[in-house]
Amino acid sequence: MVDERSEIGDEYKWDLEDMYSSEEEWTEEFKQVKNKVEEFDGDGVDIDSPEALNNLLKERFELDRMIENLKKYAFMLRDQDTREQRPRELVSKIKALNTEFQKSISFIEPVILENREWVESWLDEGKLEDYSFYLNDLFRMKDHKLGRKESRVLESLGDVTDAAHETYSTLTNADLTFPEVERPEGEKVELTQGNFTKFMKHQDREFREKVFEQMYGTFSNYRNTITTTLEKNVNKNVRKAEIKNFDSARQASTKPDKIPETVNDNLIEAVRDNLDLFQRHLELKEKILGLEELEMHDVYMPVAETESPEIEYEEAKEHILEALKPLGEEYVEKVREGLENGWVDVYENKGKRSGAYSGGSYDSNPYILMNYQNDVSSMFTLAHELGHSMHSKLSSENQAYHDSGYTIFQAEVASTTNEALLTKHLLETVEDEEFRMHVLSYALEKFRGTVFRQTMFSEFEKCIHEETENGEALSPDKLDKKYKELKEDYYREANVGDTIAREWMRIPHFYYNFYVYKYATGLSAGTVLSRKIVEEGPEDYLEFLKKGGSQYSLESLKEAGADLKTERPVKKAMKEYENYLEKAEKSLD
Repeated sequence: MVDERSEIGDEYKWDLEDMYSSEEEWTEEFKQVKNKVEEFDGDGVDIDSPEALNNLLKERFELDRMIENLKKYAFMLRDQDTREQRPRELVSKIKALNTEFQKSISFIEPVILENREWVESWLDEGKLEDYSFYLNDLFRMKDHKLGRKESRVLESLGDVTDAAHETYSTLTNADLTFPEVERPEGEKVELTQGNFTKFMKHQDREFREKVFEQMYGTFSNYRNTITTTLEKNVNKNVRKAEIKNFDSARQASTKPDKIPETVNDNLIEAVRDNLDLFQRHLELKEKILGLEELEMHDVYMPVAETESPEIEYEEAKEHILEALKPLGEEYVEKVREGLENGWVDVYENKGKRSGAYSGGSYDSNPYILMNYQNDVSSMFTLAHELGHSMHSKLSSENQAYHDSGYTIFQAEVASTTNEALLTKHLLETVEDEEFRMHVLSYALEKFRGTVFRQTMFSEFEKCIHEETENGEALSPDKLDKKYKELKEDYYREANVGDTIAREWMRIPHFYYNFYVYKYATGLSAGTVLSRKIVEEGPEDYLEFLKKGGSQYSLESLKEAGADLKTERPVKKAMKEYENYLEKAEKSLD
């Protein structure tokens, strides 16, 4: 059974007291920030000098920074046990305050754009150097910026427009429960989203099928509700794109990062061009499992012929620290310090948010939420999240707050670079053949889950937004049908069946507006950069991490050694995938 949080040792919990010593301290700071937000009134603001604009932007970003601290703490407090009501209240309070803040600052960009000629002359004179990237980017996006009144109205609806995602998250993390399943050994265990993937790698096929059917059967009971939340979220994306004069919701997501939509299109094309490699991977699974035909409850199975060896958390930490040595002693010591000093909330507990993420704020530790399961996959997840955390730490140490926030497109590079380094290290140093096969299997599964699966998700996301943009309604049957068609395209070596058509209901990333393809581009870039780190040194890569959000994503990655405007990183990643396939095939033969 899953433990209560109180039953888990403090050494395996993140130390949020480094942010706020108590809820009372958080509440006191909340009151102070609330007063400052209420005083921040843009009516009649005058920016008739560079000094006035500097002061305005300084105050704006200082307030934003304080709100981020309050928000991150509240969200992490909620996520460690989503059943607790008080943290949910804190989240509601800070979200409402943030909405008020966004409404209060909505005048700033329209005023700057109204005075663009003056501001550009001050930039040319070097009088706004601290905010040059922010201001030049604002001018680049001028056609998609609203006037004072429109901006204020839209920002005032922030908590409303986020309602679909919040409802979905509450349903799937706090309210939705799954039945107990009986393991082959006779033990009854509670099925959760946290242990689902682990159970899908169990050697007993009947158990896998039972878990598979129970998971998606439970989700099916809520298909109308989840369809409604997804449809409303897509509608929000489409309407906001229209209001801001974008051609599509996808463009509204990519253009602010200065990423052409062709990057997403090229990825889809390159992945579809390599689906034969993917079928070869599925055929390998069939051979290992001794099956005539692969079912969807078989696809999580590793190419290793046993269950994952037990990898205790302490052992995982040591493997990761060794693997990251090519990044330099200073990098490794920062990781070690974090692992030993309350960065990580390690184990699953009842009510805890599923999955994993790297959190924290500019001023705090880069905290990590895990649901560690003592297996190879969890070890790699820890390495993945540490990549995000070190990106955040190096960025905050080297950039001002307003230039520190890197994009998701950049973030997924740092995480997958760590995973690639861990894969290389383990394949070169681990002598236990079973362990090695699980590492190799994980590398293959990473491509399956991150490149092929996420690209398929990206196609689904693109399709449902285009349906809405064309005036079509989304229905449960339509979503099931489209999702199943994509599964049949990508998994043509397997018997797809009907149950998997419901999988879209358990994918939270569909609420993040064209987020998923960035996993695939990130892994491709991470594969390229990890090789460069080993062969040429970490300097360019570390510089990329330190830049944070002070440079556009594609430009910073090109300087680091991965030009994602071209297909080369994806093609190189596919070569690495093929290399892993050949190793696995050779080992099995």
